Formats: sequence, structure tokens, C-alpha cells
Amino acid sequence: MEPLKYIFYFFLIVFIGIQFSIPDKNLGDPTPESSFIHQVETPTEIQKMLSNACYDCHSNQTKYPWYSSVAPVSWYISSHVEDGKAKLNFSEWEKYSDSEKKKKLEKISDLIKRRWMPMHEYLGQHPEAFMSKAEVEHFSNWFAEVQ
Repeated sequence: MEPLKYIFYFFLIVFIGIQFSIPDKNLGDPTPESSFIHQVETPTEIQKMLSNACYDCHSNQTKYPWYSSVAPVSWYISSHVEDGKAKLNFSEWEKYSDSEKKKKLEKISDLIKRRWMPMHEYLGQHPEAFMSKAEVEHFSNWFAEVQ
């Protein structure tokens, strides 16, 4: 039984040790002048859908759940947020060229229509991001029309 105790203590010490390696949080200005909603006239219901389903990973303002401060979960969430922002950042919409904006709007419409976004693992933890079939149609159609 002695070796199991040492293994347990080893993993406990490792777990406690990795808690000191928490990535920086993505907590910028929620509505900068360069953001999508300031650059594109966006109806209130679309703004709400964006906030609930997209902004945590695709803006400079992430709402973090309590468990996002516990490593290694914090590393996983940080990685997803950084990857999402690299692909599309609604907070920095102004920085994209007109052709990039058009491509991104087409991609958003397509990914939402196919229900590839928001990601299923995100929906499991954020039920407010779930969209009904009618909401998906409205949301994706709106993005297709904005182009």
C-alpha cells in the first residue's frame, strides 16, 4: 500500500504545482470602436446571439466559467480562445480588409447553418448559446445578407 500513497502524493504535488501556471485572461474592452457591432449596423437580437454564442472565443472579451482558473482546464480554454480569435475577432473587425470581411461573413453564415459553430463542447457548458432551428436560419441569413 505504501507505493500507492507515494504515487498519490506525487500527483497531488504536481496538480498543486501546475496551478501556478495559469494563462492570462482575455478581458479587453467589450465594445471598442473597432468592433463588429460598431462597424456594422447590427440588430439587437443578433447582438444578443453574438454575445451568447460567439464572443467568448471570437472577441477580446471572454466570460470565464469558475473552472477556467484550474489547470489544466485553463490551458485548454485559453488555447481555444486564442485559436478562435486568430480565425475571427469581432472586437477587431475594423482591421480586416473588405475582402477579408466578406469571406469571414460567408464563413460565419456557412458554419452556423451547418451547426459547426458554436462548437458542441461549448454548448454543453453554455446552454444560452444554443440556437433553435429558426434562430440558426435567422442568424445565418442575416450574416449572408450583410455581405
